[in-house]
Amino acid sequence: IACAPYHYEYGKALLDCTRATRNLLGAQAASNMEAEDGSNDMEIGWEVLEVSRKIYTKALMEGANSKEHKLALAEVHISLAEYSRESEDFEESYKDFGSALDLFEGCLEKDDRQIAFAHQMMANDSIRQETSKGGEAFRHCPKCSCNAHGEHI
Repeated sequence: IACAPYHYEYGKALLDCTRATRNLLGAQAASNMEAEDGSNDMEIGWEVLEVSRKIYTKALMEGANSKEHKLALAEVHISLAEYSRESEDFEESYKDFGSALDLFEGCLEKDDRQIAFAHQMMANDSIRQETSKGGEAFRHCPKCSCNAHGEHI
């Protein structure tokens, strides 16, 4: 489990690098660069995050049931969801944000910003999906719009 945070940080860094390259050069030029040198930071980053996810999940299944490990696994799921969003796979992103939300709800106060963030991202993903899940957004919206005292804004 000691190496899981390093996998997470490396995967997150590759996502940031990919985003920066796309923002600087544009999506088409970034894709051409990846094709020329044979590397695909998105693919490698996703795989590294999957390794981190598996390590944390295995540790939790084996009894390392600490709040710290659950929150770390939730952050890995958020990063995986961000990768899915970059690939416009909103259904997979929705699932990963849902997994993060489940972990957050088991560890954090109900009015924590991370819970509201996960609800907001799930609402956005459900709207972007080209399936019947568009209506799911309305289930998440009220949970995104609470202040620190749990009162609706």
